[in-house]
Amino acid sequence: MSDWLFASCHGYLDPSSGAALATRDLLELLTSRSVDCRVLSTGVLDYDQETPLKPFLEALEVPFRQTRAA
Repeated sequence: MSDWLFASCHGYLDPSSGAALATRDLLELLTSRSVDCRVLSTGVLDYDQETPLKPFLEALEVPFRQTRAA
């Protein structure tokens, strides 16, 4: 199987975004079929109020690596 990378300037985990929800459903389906899927996106989860990504991922027990872009 192929590897998949989803890269977006929009928040992958944003619960207010229909596009994020649909993309997450698709990648989770692919993962359940043994496809290695990775996501690279911003940490902005809500356009009204920025939500830090780190506590959100820790609560979900999702492994992540945080880096800074130049």
